[in-house]
Amino acid sequence: MIDQGYLRQPTLQGDAIVFVCDDDLWSVHADGGVARRLTAGLGEPATPCLSPDGRWLAFVGRDEQHPEVYLMAAEGGPARRMTWLGPDVMVRGWTRDGHILFVTTHGQPFFRNYRAFTLDPAGGLPQLLPLGQVNHLALGPGNAKVIGRNTADPARWKRYRGGTAGHLWIDAEGGGTFRRMSEVTGNITSPMWIGNRVYFLTDAEGVGNLYSCKPDGGDLKRHTEHDDYYARHAQSDGTRIVYQCGAQLWRYDPRTDAAQRLDIRVPAHRTQAARKFVASPDNLGGFAVHPAGHSLAADVRGKLYTFGLWRARSASTECPTARAIAIPNGWPTASRWRRSATRAAKSASRYGRMARRARCPGISGASSPCARRRVARAWRSPIIATRCCAAISRRER
Repeated sequence: MIDQGYLRQPTLQGDAIVFVCDDDLWSVHADGGVARRLTAGLGEPATPCLSPDGRWLAFVGRDEQHPEVYLMAAEGGPARRMTWLGPDVMVRGWTRDGHILFVTTHGQPFFRNYRAFTLDPAGGLPQLLPLGQVNHLALGPGNAKVIGRNTADPARWKRYRGGTAGHLWIDAEGGGTFRRMSEVTGNITSPMWIGNRVYFLTDAEGVGNLYSCKPDGGDLKRHTEHDDYYARHAQSDGTRIVYQCGAQLWRYDPRTDAAQRLDIRVPAHRTQAARKFVASPDNLGGFAVHPAGHSLAADVRGKLYTFGLWRARSASTECPTARAIAIPNGWPTASRWRRSATRAAKSASRYGRMARRARCPGISGASSPCARRRVARAWRSPIIATRCCAAISRRER
């Protein structure tokens, strides 16, 4: 079965797009279509970047535990490890002379202090760029540069406006003098230089979208109209931009000022979405058997679940699908069934909100409203009743 998948961190060069999906790298035509798997490694790859000539693909791999820079042919094949640094690493692109551009916290006392390095694809030691803190680096005409500082992924901290919000520093003349672009606001990330404009992502108007401005910060324009999911992880090949929005990839063309969603199909195994079995002692906090013996209440990873023991299909003691009940303001510490044998009770470590009234099937098989469920105090802890888990023979099939 061919499915769309969850597509992330795209990179674009010419007619090729490479992206991350199902813990592997995939390649597809820039217009979309069926993607082709490039890697089948042991770790999760990240931040792929195609070289300007389209021959090489640099990315961060974790096959040997630590995130490091790897290099492989763009059409696939063995990947070669290029760095031995240890801490966090992110590939950010390529320089004009064909060197890999990446940022890392190597040699820094704090995890947010990224610095930029270049690396010859032929090998050798990384070369530090004397630019101070750098999360992103975009190269413009001549020696012009745009530095992104604190430019992480704003979708992970939406509408953040604190002291570590992303911002840009620009050297428009290429002389080595930078100024902060205070004209653009919001939590900014992914600066890119195309022609005489600087493109970037920001959530200044509430949701992350693609914007651009002139090097002096003027003529600010918004180019996309996403209002459900943030635009994320944008990259450019110097003429177009590709980015992620939700689980899909979009391509923006400055010549037409239009963004297009790409129809990409990924024939993957969906390993991450498949069910899996875990060791119950590591996740089970406690359990209680129903007095009638047909159901079970269990504390699993901070939530209360009730489910049946699934006897014959026609038995009146079958239970519907297990339900998860969120316990506000505290982790669960115990679970038990009330003596009425119609409801499970929950003890939380802190006082929670009053449980909402709900309807549930009764033991006799008739659908009847539960009594008003109120927070009872027992041993100075709240007891929050959950939905009744009694099964009925005419349950939904």
